[in-house]
Amino acid sequence: MVEDVNYLKSKINSIYKKHLILDYYLNKILRDTLPTEENLRKIKTIKENIIKLSLQDVQVISNVTSKNFSVNDYIIPMKLCADFLVSEFFFQLRGNISNILVIYESNLNILLEELKISPLDMMKVNNINFI
Repeated sequence: MVEDVNYLKSKINSIYKKHLILDYYLNKILRDTLPTEENLRKIKTIKENIIKLSLQDVQVISNVTSKNFSVNDYIIPMKLCADFLVSEFFFQLRGNISNILVIYESNLNILLEELKISPLDMMKVNNINFI
């Protein structure tokens, strides 16, 4: 179990770093990579896609935990994964947490490749962890 938790924790931290890069990109904080209108549309589309694809797993999390979670921002499903990583519901939700993280990884990896973020800009988040 510890291996599972540590593995999922590292995936969450990796996804969080990608989220930060996108946030920096959107807020024009990156020095070597400036946003374009086309890329802003891509980001919006990917965020909507992540929300849509993770809704079923979020619904399962809601049902198992008897709490109602609404996904009004694309980062909410990842936060739920982090919240339930070390909870009494972990064994029941492990598959759903993994599904959500795969959705993030696949969508964010494609997006970051298309945005062509400079390596120097990517280094800005190397030492930051979410959990």
